[in-house]
Amino acid sequence: MERRLLPVGIVLAALLWVAQSMLEAYAFGRGGLLGALFPSRAEELLSRGLVAAALIAFLAYLLCV
Repeated sequence: MERRLLPVGIVLAALLWVAQSMLEAYAFGRGGLLGALFPSRAEELLSRGLVAAALIAFLAYLLCV
């Protein structure tokens, strides 16, 4: 069962990225969904990327323990 954690983590990270993009596009009214999915600002990429990487790294750590 533990071997399935890493692919689940990758899928969860992708879903989190999409959910954050939808929130930014529709709730905050900052452009369309496509522009929110692929932001041009470095701050947005860094914050989303760090959250996704932390989630995947935590699940990878759980595989090693």
